[in-house]
Amino acid sequence: MKTPLISVIVPAFDEEANIGSVLDSIHSVLVQAGFPYEIIVVNDGSSDKTSEVVKESSVVLVNHIKNLGKGAAIRTGLQRARGGVVVTIDADGSHPPHDIPRLVYPLINGNVDAVIGSRFTNEHGKVSTSELRLLGNRIINCAFLLLTRKRIADTQSGFRAYKREAFRKLSIRSSGFEAESEITLKMLKRGFSIKEVPIDCEPRDNGSSKVKSFKDGFKILKSILFFSVAD
Repeated sequence: MKTPLISVIVPAFDEEANIGSVLDSIHSVLVQAGFPYEIIVVNDGSSDKTSEVVKESSVVLVNHIKNLGKGAAIRTGLQRARGGVVVTIDADGSHPPHDIPRLVYPLINGNVDAVIGSRFTNEHGKVSTSELRLLGNRIINCAFLLLTRKRIADTQSGFRAYKREAFRKLSIRSSGFEAESEITLKMLKRGFSIKEVPIDCEPRDNGSSKVKSFKDGFKILKSILFFSVAD
């Protein structure tokens, strides 16, 4: 089967210290794999030099005038994506791009609509995340199981690959970090074929996470309840 164009969407907010090395790694991995590709960086209203750093790389850069949230950045990237396969990856360096082929191959070679990179199927991924966030992920995963009767090991992973046409059918409404929950729920409700594959996960290279554990955790749980009954 001919390899489709791979569109890699990188939402970025105040990541000037990390984005350059992440983009260099994505380029290197995809060139080595022989994939035709494009990289779309959505600079989500950064107040630092994220935009200037991105301009030094051969990518499509889209700037939000103000910070709209990760879900909004994914929507913007999806609107610009031309590839038959869409990959989303965080800009903080926590997801090593060398795992991109592992996510993409099942979409090319099998009857799969989406592939989720699971951080918690090996001990290395577990030690890269704080105990508080591990607990939060377990609670959210349990909520998914109760509401959908489907077990997903890492519902909050931001490192994923999708068939573009399937992804676009989901009509993402969330603007913040709850977007992954909305996407996963809608895929499960609509009977999409989902595969989980283990990925490596590292602590972010520089700076601190933008996720506010309690505030964003509450929003995620609220979105799970909402989208479990809403279309």
